[in-house]
Amino acid sequence: MATLAPGLANPAGPFRHGKILVVPAGATLPPVCVKCGMPTAGQYVTKNFRWHPPWVYLLILIGLLVYVIVALVMQKTARVAVPFCTQHRSWRTNMNIIAAVLLLGWIPEWIVLAYLNVDGGWIALITCSMILAGLIVLVIVSNFFSPVFIDRTCAKFKGAGEPFLGTLPFVQG
Repeated sequence: MATLAPGLANPAGPFRHGKILVVPAGATLPPVCVKCGMPTAGQYVTKNFRWHPPWVYLLILIGLLVYVIVALVMQKTARVAVPFCTQHRSWRTNMNIIAAVLLLGWIPEWIVLAYLNVDGGWIALITCSMILAGLIVLVIVSNFFSPVFIDRTCAKFKGAGEPFLGTLPFVQG
């Protein structure tokens, strides 16, 4: 169990544990950007975060279906309203649009290239490249601010910026 630094009461709201942001169940994050600490004017992105124990990834070696089933059974979720400034909210939105275009853009690309009688091998290569690039962008966006632990009492996140973390009580333990 984490203990508070000497002289501080147990926080009812979010706090930091090193570079990890700890959000107790039902707590609200302060209205400053989670990345840069700038005021957000009430701009929050409410998201359902999902997490499962890291060892579950080893089940991919047995089979993807086994991994998916166990991950779904073991996953914990937390709904958190994350404050972003205009700049970071815009970056996140743009990256999601880019990922969607790459992941879905292969359909018209495939049709146009087939209409132009481009070799099927080139079409397949371009299509696979677009899908892979879209997945990479999604991974970058999902790791922008992501959970490292979730249970029924709290959620812990990596990716919060030092200016934001500096506004929260520090907990040792």
